[in-house]
Amino acid sequence: MSRDPEVVLREALDEVRWYLEDVKPPALVLDSVQLLSSRPPEILAAELRSWALGQQRRSGSASLADVIFRAFKRLQVFEELGIQQSDKFRRYLDRLSALLLGALDGPERERLATHLAQLGDVEAPDDSVLQATYPPPAVPPGSPPAPSRPGGPAGAASQGAGGRGTGAPERGGAEHRSEASREALHRMVAQEPDRARANARWEQMLWEAVGHFNEGSIARAVTVLELAARMLEEGEVDPETAAAVVAVAHERLSRDRLMEAALDLTRRPLLRKVLDRFPGLSAHRLIDQLSIEPDRQARRLLLALLEAGGAKSRQTILERLEVTHGGPIRHDAWHLQRNLIYVLNRIPPPADFDPAWELRVVSVLTNVRLPVQLVREAVQFVGGLPLEAAGSHLVQRMREVEKILVDGKEDVHPVPQLWRLANAIASALARAGTSEARAALVEHALSFHPRLGDTASRLADLAGADLRGQPEVCAALLDSLAVLAPMRVLGVMSTRNERALVAIVRALAATRTPEVRRALEDIAKRYEDREFGKLARQATRFEIELAPTPGTGRGALEESALSGDLRVFGLPNLLQSLQQSQATGQLNLRGENGNVFAVFRLAAGRLAACVAGGLRGETAFYQAFQQPAAGTFEFVRDQEVAPLPEGTQDLTLLLLEAVRRDDNLRRDRLVVPDEAFLRATGQRPTTPMGESDGELVRLIWTRVREGTTVIECELAARRDYYTVRRLLAHWVREGAAQVAGSRDPGGRSSLPP
Repeated sequence: MSRDPEVVLREALDEVRWYLEDVKPPALVLDSVQLLSSRPPEILAAELRSWALGQQRRSGSASLADVIFRAFKRLQVFEELGIQQSDKFRRYLDRLSALLLGALDGPERERLATHLAQLGDVEAPDDSVLQATYPPPAVPPGSPPAPSRPGGPAGAASQGAGGRGTGAPERGGAEHRSEASREALHRMVAQEPDRARANARWEQMLWEAVGHFNEGSIARAVTVLELAARMLEEGEVDPETAAAVVAVAHERLSRDRLMEAALDLTRRPLLRKVLDRFPGLSAHRLIDQLSIEPDRQARRLLLALLEAGGAKSRQTILERLEVTHGGPIRHDAWHLQRNLIYVLNRIPPPADFDPAWELRVVSVLTNVRLPVQLVREAVQFVGGLPLEAAGSHLVQRMREVEKILVDGKEDVHPVPQLWRLANAIASALARAGTSEARAALVEHALSFHPRLGDTASRLADLAGADLRGQPEVCAALLDSLAVLAPMRVLGVMSTRNERALVAIVRALAATRTPEVRRALEDIAKRYEDREFGKLARQATRFEIELAPTPGTGRGALEESALSGDLRVFGLPNLLQSLQQSQATGQLNLRGENGNVFAVFRLAAGRLAACVAGGLRGETAFYQAFQQPAAGTFEFVRDQEVAPLPEGTQDLTLLLLEAVRRDDNLRRDRLVVPDEAFLRATGQRPTTPMGESDGELVRLIWTRVREGTTVIECELAARRDYYTVRRLLAHWVREGAAQVAGSRDPGGRSSLPP
């Protein structure tokens, strides 16, 4: 967003005043001086005269000419130290001095002229000027407040200095200061003979960096922090004094700004530089705080910062998990292990990671006798490791769960929890992608043992997987399809095994082999009036709406025409390219953890079908844009071009609407965060303009009236995130609903983390 130029100009003039009054050091007013030097000098001349008159009245004795000269000399320091471009800035100063002279009369004018004439003989600023250019710390208007309590980011102030919004444009149009500016500032500090004053100046720089961060200017904060770090490394600051300041400085960082930066993938690289400068925000310290933090919102922030830490956090988390293998000290110690693996599942591995070591660390926590919530996170992580041993380990865990259920050992876990654990392991087996893992999944799904729960539904995790490289898995599915297909007896066709047949067809639909094609065509012809027959018909015409598979696709998709990083290509650009090339095939989008979160079917560059987040069709298309942008994609072309299906949609209009919804969703998430719990206030709600689905409005409001989370609303609505969040944000803005802490403030939530 653009800001009012008059407001920006006024802020620049204020910063120059603070500099002249020794409140701000020159390092932090460079942008303002550059901005003013690009404007008519009459603006700054009027401001300097006004400031000088105020200073003269307060001092009671100094002449106005002396005060104006001291101010002018402070501005000339920027040129003398090489911070400003000499020619352009020299011309600006010449014009400024002429205007300042013209504003005085009589002896005052002559006195100022004498002072200015002497400047031509000065080769460098004297010691008093150098000391004045980098003053001891003071507290300017808008400085960040002192911390309300210790304990890391969870106790930081929730609103930063100045109260500016997130990502406010930075004056001067520059995110980083020039190398020349940094070198000049080094020279100024190096000439400071008083060690105590040098330490004080350095501390002031650190608080200014915190203030920039809390204003939403992360790049400016990083610039100042890097300069401060360099000064410390070069011995310009006392290490013990600096360590004492840095140890607590992170407590002044705004919690809201930290969370916003952690959730914004584009700002994470800069955020990592901020985290690196504060020991209190290291991965080890964040984990320590997480282990004792009782507040759920604070734990969310700690987890977000760990995730933003990337590869460094991943390594530290694995090391901390490794030392917990001796057994939990407290009865609830598994909560920390679960939260740490939750973060691991969200951090992509670096190029040099050791999957064998990671398997050894996390596989211990897949023991089926541990709390189910912990085991489910652990098996998900194991399923994403590119090792045959990972698949074998998951097969073993599935066998153990089967044995417990068949033997009726309910003392381990209640049956419903064991079924949920079996669901998680089935998903991990599909994701592991090895022949052994997927064959075990097919065997389990088609066992139909009553004690194992709904095994057929677990086969759905193979939907969308290309099984061409795994003939034994494909053969097992084809054999089951032939055996389970219903027979007509006395004119009546059995409906038994209907759900299993639907799951088998979905599992085979993405495999383009002659054997699979013939089998599906046969099923489509013989059972055209049954659900699995209709799905088989759609599969042969490339119209089937596949459920997203959690598989990683290792070993498959050899004929992918296109693959890459979503952040590099961008989903809108990717779809536009496929549209322009009139491509036909399937586009899979995978998150950072390897899971497929969206599937697009394209026919001649048009959308034939889409699945995302359990949704289908146009709603799923929008949902795909509202998922995290990080991850990869793979597009598999259909070798045989079928006739254009009916009901395909043009991508251009869909893309325009998807981008609009995504932009609005970002704003609504600031009002109603993902982890929010909402309650009705008693005020009568209204319906947002343009919302015509009265049934949806009633459904969501009923839940808000009873108290609900955002996740519960999204699951109940079966609509894209934007549609649900728009309703919730509208009610919060108008006062009909409010964001509360949790359903039970005194207890732990059952939802991660």
